[in-house]
Amino acid sequence: MRDSSLDPSKGRRTRRPAIPICAGFAPISAPSARILILGSLPGTESLRRSQYYAKPHNSFWRIMGELFGFAHDLPYDERIGALLAHEVALWDVCAAARRSGSLDSAIDSSSVRTNDFASFYARHPAIA
Repeated sequence: MRDSSLDPSKGRRTRRPAIPICAGFAPISAPSARILILGSLPGTESLRRSQYYAKPHNSFWRIMGELFGFAHDLPYDERIGALLAHEVALWDVCAAARRSGSLDSAIDSSSVRTNDFASFYARHPAIA
């Protein structure tokens, strides 16, 4: 599907590419999780690398490393393991949405499909 808009210089409609739908990741969690950290939707770099908070300038892993005593630059699987060991789960509010770029402000709110939190909480009863 494409958007049409009036090109004022030519007085006719031009076509712009449709904003892509971005799909989020599965949750990272263990049944024993007590804490759930929510994001919105993975950004471009996170989607490219299939990793939560993959953009190098994002402070998430630095903060988690400080809180839970691990190096923020460990390999991704080890950082995830450290969170799971501290009973922390990660997930995003959006299962999918249209967004151009990585900014949360670029998410088209009319396109948001939320994740199934009722089922998630049923599988993780210790989250408070």
